[in-house]
Amino acid sequence: MKLLRKRAIIAFTLVETLVASAMCGFTVSAFYAATGQAMHIAKAAREVACGSEILQQRIEAFRKASPWTNLTTPSTFSSLVSGTTAMNTNLPGASESYVVSDYPADGNSFSVTRAANGTLSTTGGALPSTQTSILVVATVKWTGWARTTHTRTIRTIISQGGLAP
Repeated sequence: MKLLRKRAIIAFTLVETLVASAMCGFTVSAFYAATGQAMHIAKAAREVACGSEILQQRIEAFRKASPWTNLTTPSTFSSLVSGTTAMNTNLPGASESYVVSDYPADGNSFSVTRAANGTLSTTGGALPSTQTSILVVATVKWTGWARTTHTRTIRTIISQGGLAP
């Protein structure tokens, strides 16, 4: 009788050990899956931050541009976006597009596109020389690490001479 009880206890201990091992294996695999997902989220967040920073650096360059005609003429506006920003190296496949229109809107506008390889293209003509404010719509597009296309857009109004005191 005593031997039968001992065997029952041993068998029960073996089942407990197998269940505990399975639970440990599941916990470890869940940890690695969560860590992998966190890394993917961090990569995507980095790309979004780089795309937003590209646009912010361009807008700041536009605000500093002098003379005013650099912003109202397609050829001189193109020269402002012909080079790369510090963030373009972190997002090498990014293409940028800019639509510059008069503000308040009278229907005059032009656009400048900078492809990922640095090629520039323009459409439209210069804004009137009497224009004192412009609306700039800047967009950056890229293909992310997961082969998904992302777009970031920023709109800003820039006035000749900046803000009045």
